[in-house]
Amino acid sequence: MRSFILIGLIVAPLCAWQMSELATGQTTVYQSGDDGTYQAGMRRSFTRDAAKEIVTDHLTSLVWQDSSVNATSLYTLNEANNACNVLTLGGWSDWRLPTIEELRSLVDKGTASSAKMSNAFLHVSDDDHWSATPYDLFAIQSWSIDFFTGGDGVNAQGDRLNVRCVRGSVQTPASFSRDGTNNVVTDSTTGLIWQDDADAKNLEHNWSAAISYCEHLTLAGRTDWRLPSVNELWGLSDRSKSGPALPVAFVNYDNTNSYWSSTVNVNELNTSWDVNVYDGNGFKKNWVEQNSVRCVRGRYVHPAEPYIERFFQSFYGDSADRDDFYQWYEVMKQQSAASVAIAFFNSQEFKNMNLTDAQYLDLLYTTVMGRALTQTEKNAFLARLGSGVSRETIFFELLRSQEFSTYASDMGVVAITIAELPKASVSPSILMYLLQ
Repeated sequence: MRSFILIGLIVAPLCAWQMSELATGQTTVYQSGDDGTYQAGMRRSFTRDAAKEIVTDHLTSLVWQDSSVNATSLYTLNEANNACNVLTLGGWSDWRLPTIEELRSLVDKGTASSAKMSNAFLHVSDDDHWSATPYDLFAIQSWSIDFFTGGDGVNAQGDRLNVRCVRGSVQTPASFSRDGTNNVVTDSTTGLIWQDDADAKNLEHNWSAAISYCEHLTLAGRTDWRLPSVNELWGLSDRSKSGPALPVAFVNYDNTNSYWSSTVNVNELNTSWDVNVYDGNGFKKNWVEQNSVRCVRGRYVHPAEPYIERFFQSFYGDSADRDDFYQWYEVMKQQSAASVAIAFFNSQEFKNMNLTDAQYLDLLYTTVMGRALTQTEKNAFLARLGSGVSRETIFFELLRSQEFSTYASDMGVVAITIAELPKASVSPSILMYLLQ
């Protein structure tokens, strides 16, 4: 993994999100094929502003209250809504009670600590927290999260629970479509493809056998199936309905089904999480018990992954691992898409290449834009280089182009900042890289 140091950077907002896109936080492998094996989804990145008493999630772009009242004060649901609606904090007054999906996005399933959330939060409680999502089956109840286990549940609206207010955009609605020929359902928002054949309704296994079943499944001509994480299963739950709380694209289910996830309950290492069809609730279940199985394939691929991967392949001759991606994407979020190109094209690895002008142009467009130059474009650039125009000029013209600006926008970041433009060269006062 290549490391770097960031100095004095400004955070740029990220795009909308889906529960299925978020990693659970579990990195330990308890059995090959489990959540720790694949670590599917995007890791969250939190930063606390002590002066404002807020924590920002740079992946979802949600901003969370982090005051002493979050750990000490208890509210009924009505009081919780009122407390958030009248809250002024960090210079904002648009606070609200989070949805169950937003609240669940804070859960770190990988930690065995009493409060399962990022250590960026200073004021935490491991008790139940209110969400703004009503429980479809009983109007007097609403969904909550227990941060001791990281599981969800329902409480009577008169119960007194902890509250953590939030501000920001709600998650993007998922879009599901069924392929009846292959018996699969595709989530076009995340790119995940779900098994939806008779086995998904009728088959039951213990947890170990469920993992093995998915690892050996052949369906729709594919063999790269796996047992889904609990976040991926939760991403299927539609809390606006029950019996079933599944998208209508799914046809093979029974309301009594509860589906194994690949995510282990770290508080009890002989149990894993499941999610039931009827209301979308999640429970821990002993590994020896029988449960339904619905396999998944694919994973959410962030729009920035191919961009970063091209630089690793071209400059290092290998792939970016997950840590590489997250660290470099953090640079992009806090600075720009151009910052990655600037770093690599000023690296010792690049200097050691000793490229001709033609080779330089090919590398530039392959890495930065992910496409080959047309011969007409290449000839024009070579003519300019031959007439004395510098490589740096052409480099920054590309980074300032509309084509690159559009591409950066699709990745959820800005294309380039003023500080990065010549004569700042590599902007050493803004960003210092240590490439190893």
